[in-house]
Amino acid sequence: MASMVIYFAKININSHIHKVYENGNEEKYRILNLLYASMKNDVSYTKHFSWEDIEKDDIYEKDIEFKFSSLDKFGDAVIVGNVVRTSDLFVTQINPDDNSANKIPVKNSEIIQFYFDSNKEIVAFYTTQRFKYREFEETFERLVNECMKREYKEKYHFEVSLLSKPTNFVDFQEQLKKQKGVSELRFEVVPPNANDEYINNVIENGEVKLEELKDGNITKKSIVFTSKAPNGLNLSSDFFNREFDEMNAVYKTLTDNAKTDKGYVRGLATLLNGKKVTTKDKGLYTRKTDEKNKSKGIFMEICKDFVSSLFS
Repeated sequence: MASMVIYFAKININSHIHKVYENGNEEKYRILNLLYASMKNDVSYTKHFSWEDIEKDDIYEKDIEFKFSSLDKFGDAVIVGNVVRTSDLFVTQINPDDNSANKIPVKNSEIIQFYFDSNKEIVAFYTTQRFKYREFEETFERLVNECMKREYKEKYHFEVSLLSKPTNFVDFQEQLKKQKGVSELRFEVVPPNANDEYINNVIENGEVKLEELKDGNITKKSIVFTSKAPNGLNLSSDFFNREFDEMNAVYKTLTDNAKTDKGYVRGLATLLNGKKVTTKDKGLYTRKTDEKNKSKGIFMEICKDFVSSLFS
């Protein structure tokens, strides 16, 4: 029996995270309950793409629609449903009159089933041939924010980050040194939508860095270094050694679960050849199950067990 891979992502309250730190878990669960209530079928958005066929000097354009469908709610926190990706596939057909090749658009839908536990802030999902985990991460974030936008006047924003193995920024620096030049390096710090114990500790003890972000009403801090030099940034310098050490320290401070990296501190490098390297590329947290387990009831129970293991 063929197996399928289950991926996991963390749903982070971003716009109102400082209110969560001020008011505690009651505020966190109030917002998560609003999210749960807002998620409905047929909420959608459309993404536009265009590209050029240099040989034919033709420009092709297409829209990709993403939407929620077949959402079922269980209890007061769990949703099992689908994210549908619909677009035109361009297939080649031969004209029998002159044997010329023509690109013909054919409508195609890719469906990913997901399990979302709003209280645990985790979504579990599998992928399809044309709908991969990075695109699902972006899509789920866009859709939940669209749901909140349609349902409530107050502006809420959530970020979605794939769960991966714990990050070590010193290891990330060593990985980048092996590349052929880094033209841009970006660090991002996002105040964590963390577990109940962490939030209680913030309220009781305070966090200097979080207080600084709160004072500035900052929900994401980005630090960017760029270089136009032929060899790119010198990541072996004392300056960058300190920067990577500091990010490593910040990461360890904000991480509330040693099992996974929830994306609170991120590193992204752009190489001189345009390639991107990120801490998100570190081994993703996954589980495997049989393909036959896609039926909604079985899928829900399997994902429930997987998600529970994250918190054990």
